[in-house]
Amino acid sequence: MTTLDGSSGGAHAAAPYVDSGGYDNDFPPPDAPSIPEPVFDAFESLREQLDERDQEAERTVSVEIPGVGWRLVCAIDFTYAQYKEWQKAALPKNQRNGRKVNPLDMDQAMLGYFVLLNTCEGIEYQRSDGEWEPLTETGGQSATLQSGMLMTKMNVMDPRLLVKRLFGGDAKLIRAGSEVIVAAGYSDQEDDADASDPTS
Repeated sequence: MTTLDGSSGGAHAAAPYVDSGGYDNDFPPPDAPSIPEPVFDAFESLREQLDERDQEAERTVSVEIPGVGWRLVCAIDFTYAQYKEWQKAALPKNQRNGRKVNPLDMDQAMLGYFVLLNTCEGIEYQRSDGEWEPLTETGGQSATLQSGMLMTKMNVMDPRLLVKRLFGGDAKLIRAGSEVIVAAGYSDQEDDADASDPTS
């Protein structure tokens, strides 16, 4: 009589359990859910770039008064229409109603005066340590070329005399006005070319 024992290595003995430690490699893991790529919005990109450009753009330029530690802080975001008005004001009176401004007829020193007077937003002076300090009036507001306090201190009666006193001569005044005009992106070169060409 034969007795079957599970411990015997017979043909019917159960195979030992082996832990493979994971899934069968023949079955890949399920795919991760797909994330749609963002759609490029050209107009939104344009708006962002324009905002960034405008935020980084300089809206003032510093114009040094020759020979002294003072400078004017002038706005350069004025419109072309304003610039044309200053040009016309620098023309002889009998030419101010013309449709086209001829730069050759303009008083360039007068143009420089109008540009500086109308764009000056502040005046700064240099301290002994080299730092720039804003000049303020009694109420704490920024002094400009139209400040009564500054004209009183300089013993002049109107802004034109003040500007002339500060810059000392037409050539320096013209150069200062040109700095503001060029920084604002305007130039008379094309107008000069048109005015000098009789066929235009």
